[in-house]
Amino acid sequence: MVERIARIDRRAYAAGRAGAGRAATAAPTAHRTVPLAPAEEPWWLAHRWSDRAGAVHVVARTALDTPVEPARLDVALRAVAAEHDLWRHRWADGAEGPIRWSEPNAVPAGPAVLTDPTETESAELVERRFELATDCPVRVALLRRTDGPDELLLVGHRIAVDEWTAPALLTAIATAAGQPPADRPDPARTPTDDPADIDPAGTDPADIDPAVPDPAGAGPAGSDPESAGPGASDAAVVDPTPPPAGGTTGLWTGADRTGPATWTAATHDVDLPPTLAATLTARSGDELLAVLAAAWSVLLSRYGGGGRSAVLGTLRRPPADGTSTHATSSIDTSVVATPAVLHLPVTGLSWRALTAHAAAGLARASLDRTGFTDVVRAAAPAREPGRHPLFQTTVALVEAAGAALVTPALGRLDLAVWAFTGGPDGLRVRLAYQPALFAAEQVRAVGGHLLHLLGQAVADPEAAVGSATLLYPEEVRGLVETGRGPVSTGDDRRSRNLVELVDEWSAGTPGATALRFDGRGYTYGELRARSERVAAALTELRIAPEEIVGVLFERGPALPVTMLGILRAGGAYMPLDPDHPVERLGYQIGDARCGLVVTTATLAARLPAGVRTVIVDPADPGGAPPATAPEGRAPEDTAAEGTAPEPGRTPAIDGHRLAYVIYTSGSTGRPKGTLVQHGSAVNYVLHCRDRFPIGPGDRILQFANPCFDVSVFDIFATLANGATLVHAPRAALYDPRELAVVLRTERITAADLPPVIPQLLDLDGFEDLRMLNVGGEEMPGDLAPRWRTPEREVHNIYGPTEVTVTSTEYRFPYPAPPGRPPIGRPLTNLTAYVTDEFGDLTPDGVPGELRMGGDGVVRGYLHRPALTAERFQPDPHGPPGSRVYRTGDLVRWLPDGNLDFLGRVDRQIKLHGNRIEPGEIEVALRLHPDVRNAVVDLYRTPAGDQDLIAYLVVAAGATMGVAELRDFLRDRLPARFLPNRAITVDSLPLTSNGKVDRVALARLASAQGGATVPPSPLNDRLAVLWWRALGRAPADSPGAQDFFDAGGTSIGALALCQAVRDSFGTRITMDAFLADPTFAAVVTAVLRGLRDRGSGGRTG
Repeated sequence: MVERIARIDRRAYAAGRAGAGRAATAAPTAHRTVPLAPAEEPWWLAHRWSDRAGAVHVVARTALDTPVEPARLDVALRAVAAEHDLWRHRWADGAEGPIRWSEPNAVPAGPAVLTDPTETESAELVERRFELATDCPVRVALLRRTDGPDELLLVGHRIAVDEWTAPALLTAIATAAGQPPADRPDPARTPTDDPADIDPAGTDPADIDPAVPDPAGAGPAGSDPESAGPGASDAAVVDPTPPPAGGTTGLWTGADRTGPATWTAATHDVDLPPTLAATLTARSGDELLAVLAAAWSVLLSRYGGGGRSAVLGTLRRPPADGTSTHATSSIDTSVVATPAVLHLPVTGLSWRALTAHAAAGLARASLDRTGFTDVVRAAAPAREPGRHPLFQTTVALVEAAGAALVTPALGRLDLAVWAFTGGPDGLRVRLAYQPALFAAEQVRAVGGHLLHLLGQAVADPEAAVGSATLLYPEEVRGLVETGRGPVSTGDDRRSRNLVELVDEWSAGTPGATALRFDGRGYTYGELRARSERVAAALTELRIAPEEIVGVLFERGPALPVTMLGILRAGGAYMPLDPDHPVERLGYQIGDARCGLVVTTATLAARLPAGVRTVIVDPADPGGAPPATAPEGRAPEDTAAEGTAPEPGRTPAIDGHRLAYVIYTSGSTGRPKGTLVQHGSAVNYVLHCRDRFPIGPGDRILQFANPCFDVSVFDIFATLANGATLVHAPRAALYDPRELAVVLRTERITAADLPPVIPQLLDLDGFEDLRMLNVGGEEMPGDLAPRWRTPEREVHNIYGPTEVTVTSTEYRFPYPAPPGRPPIGRPLTNLTAYVTDEFGDLTPDGVPGELRMGGDGVVRGYLHRPALTAERFQPDPHGPPGSRVYRTGDLVRWLPDGNLDFLGRVDRQIKLHGNRIEPGEIEVALRLHPDVRNAVVDLYRTPAGDQDLIAYLVVAAGATMGVAELRDFLRDRLPARFLPNRAITVDSLPLTSNGKVDRVALARLASAQGGATVPPSPLNDRLAVLWWRALGRAPADSPGAQDFFDAGGTSIGALALCQAVRDSFGTRITMDAFLADPTFAAVVTAVLRGLRDRGSGGRTG
């Protein structure tokens, strides 16, 4: 996306100087005024639109050795204030933009005095808003403690006070309060009105006269309100080039960002071991900051999934004379902290080289100063409202900070690392973070990991950064233990095979019903006899051990009979889909080098020439094959009638023998065969016996397409555990009414269904259904609350074919909570690891790729050794020879030990820099009383832009416009999740395996174009304001246009919000506008405002 909010357009400001719903303050006329310096502009804008003032406040506090009287503290405060003009600075809106001036006779308010303040009282001191046109931008409080030393607290607005001056001012006040007033300099000094005295950024004419070009390119730098925070000032340093999109820029928070971050910072102090603190403190300022930046960049990379580079901000404050690198404790408000934007590689370097790389970037901060806007424009980052455009974290160093403890102003950063030297404890490291984004325990873990990396960096500077360990050994052990599924006892599942499990029931209960189809039942005794006849026919054809034999049938008992017969003969079955095109069947047979297919006389005609066939009568599976070949095939291509093989000829089948081959779609577009051995399948079906549990008396629906591995649950988890497998014609399975009849009349007790199917069924009449497994695609959050009852379990099932049907499962409690469900924990004898790009475990709760190990991991891919080696890798935490499968899915551990599915590592849905979870939107849409079903996806417009589109199945006679849709969702979802387009469909198209056919929906969207904001008189009036704020002549309705994509600036956004308030009486806060800066959102906000007031808008 184009760089959005990085330009100040002072001409546009004249139309909207009142800001986002906050009354403008008249500019003074009796004093000389100057435009804001670029370093002040982001803090002014953040001040104007933020509903939480603490985001722009710097807080410093220090303990007092001895009590101090409030009167003496007041004298000290006035004395220090008299020495520094910042106490007299004021800010307001001028005719051509924001301005600053000095009030010569202003004096600070006396210190507030609180005795044992409550948490609420302390928070009010910090949060209370500064009215910058009338208030002194600094306030001081004395906190008396009955159970400890008194504290002195200083709160300053970041536009006037930074993290360097705040502790120095606090120390000066405390020192003055401990001395006789006569010992202090004369407080009666009268400040001048010289712009050089009142401009903390110096007297650069570009800061005073907008018509004078800024030689440093810094004039527009501060105009990006999203960059407000440490690292947002008049210039930035790029090291050495604009950060690429692949660099890790922030930490995973685990929290949904529902709007711009405007919260007061919370802090966590890292407890440095004395030896490490002493080693670090011995380094010079630049060297210390460089090693901190190096360690932090590695941490960012690991928390970001193992990226090969990291982007971070660093903050330094050189002294005014430039003779030394860092400021001392002297208070010099003419010096502005300058950020460096560091893009650091974190692979292929030693700690010493990485630190040197960081130091070189810091050194350029005083030489190659590049305007912040130019940096952002060159990088062209994906923008997200409320976040810094280049990085979300910074590292800053404050030298000679004294004993004061500082809480920095975070602005719109997520987290900042602040190091303070010069205090009684030597080096102190404080993490300041947004408490709405991070839990305190998360930040404690981050601090521990930073400490661990710093220790490695200083202990062995020549060590490779790639070999550094983020986690402590005890953390690794804990994560490995968390990822272990239950361990089976008493049997070696890896040595067993599927045939013997089924035969145990054939021998023990031969008269029990094994199969049902079309009202007819087949016993376990019949199942064995018929499958033995199929095995005999195959044995006569001398199939080799593990030979792949194709299975091509419509739904019915011939499927399990044939599969079991192939396994008895020592072969491996490969299901073929009769609905696939002939070319696809030919590709699969050829790729598998399959020379033999068991099928029917009708379907045999669809096979390529040269393939031998065994013809089975689907009405009598396992009966005598016909004596003649199908038309066009030689009789010798058809097996003669088979007889049961002699016992001595039955091949030995151990758990390592290949059982079946399932073809799955490949990333290259060529399907690939997955090789599954008996032992893995046995482990799975016995888990189903123990967990669900499946056994005699259960009636399982064979729903899944046999070409999908879920059919192993339907067929073998049923027959290997003594239950009854119920077949139905395929047409009945995909018609909700007919499927409901099957479930009721056949008294189905358990089923594994894709999530779209239960959503289409009414809940009545399924009293026998005691267990419902849902898998195949992400489970909607409203499904389990509907289906879970005290008598019926519901499970969320997850697993790739490469880990044998199911890897993890989650059993919902009763009542089932709404919302996106976890995917649960590993199955019996399976292990789950959450790893970064390099296979190292990620910290608890941090996203990473899911790698699965254990007995479910299959052999690999058929005839694809390179792909097998890539996806199946050694298990570093398992026994020798064990392997893990890289799923490519992004997950994280939840605090309760379940896995949270976040999407694909290589295919996340992103829009305008935001990660979108379509499932969350779909769940919210289904809560609307008129919506029966919903699918949300990305849609590419004819112009090439991407947009969110909702496909809706609505009640008969109902309509759903985009404005109504967005209005309904606004209270339930972040603004970035609101679709701008909607299409109503009679029903959702399905693929052959029951999943939503998104390709068909995309074609429908292309044909219909989607619905946009409809024309109306109100929309026409809003469009005039919209185009005016963009500085363009009125045109057609903006539709779903994004204000910043259309070239809007932050000042223009302020103008638009104020114009909407003036014309319609509707207040749109800037936080709300930045979260969803689209014309559709403005229309929705105005409609809501008019509806809430019950009256029309003003004409203004």
